[in-house]
Amino acid sequence: MIDYHLHAKYSNDSKASLLDYAILAKREQFRAIAITDHLDFSPESETYNRQEHLSILEQARKTAPETYIALGAEFTWRPKLVEQIHAWQELLDFDYTIGSVHYLDEVNTVVSSRQAGDFFAQTPVEEAYGRYFEMLLLTAESGLFHTIGHLDICKRYGVQHYGAFDPHRWEVELRRVFRACLNTNTGLELNLSGLRQYPKEPYPALETLKMARQEGLRLITVGSDSHRAEQFSASLIQEGFRLLKEAGFEQVFHWREGEPIGLPLA
Repeated sequence: MIDYHLHAKYSNDSKASLLDYAILAKREQFRAIAITDHLDFSPESETYNRQEHLSILEQARKTAPETYIALGAEFTWRPKLVEQIHAWQELLDFDYTIGSVHYLDEVNTVVSSRQAGDFFAQTPVEEAYGRYFEMLLLTAESGLFHTIGHLDICKRYGVQHYGAFDPHRWEVELRRVFRACLNTNTGLELNLSGLRQYPKEPYPALETLKMARQEGLRLITVGSDSHRAEQFSASLIQEGFRLLKEAGFEQVFHWREGEPIGLPLA
């Protein structure tokens, strides 16, 4: 098993210990995990201690030698941040990077936080989700990342205002993103955190996964998006594997030194 989306203490919304994740991964016999702390260029990112992080990563790898613990990052995508993203990618030799859209506008409405509710309450769904998918397409077209994170996380709080997310209503936008991923060799993440959040389904759910597969996408991984050690779950990852198989995928991937490694889902 693999879990390629975990947050530890260098994410400003997590206090989880990287060593705790290593112990759990060893106990559950995970082949690989990735610590993908947020890099959103907030003040917290500016005080990031690179040497301390690498030292703890080395300790974690010694704790769980049978599990490859990847150095990763979840980058917040905004067009104005491209130079900073490049700079961080040159600063550290990441095994794996996620590109995620977190902001809906230039006044810092965060789509994955409760404050998005106020935005959704005042904004028609066509504008709100449409704006999100425009940003997502730019993220995929950039080719800067190994995968796109939590593809349709706009529904996390959107479902409270607009009702259940219908991927067929947004099929044109979704398929454009998938084609952009293919053109830039960018993978897709099946993010399972939605199962414990308001949508009660992953990002993305089964029908959207099927669309991705129909467009020819093969590079796909799974992540719990855990922010606490108790959210780390082998059974959750197994559910992700089941969904991928149902959608028609034959392999799931993890990245090591930037290179994708496929594992059969059978």
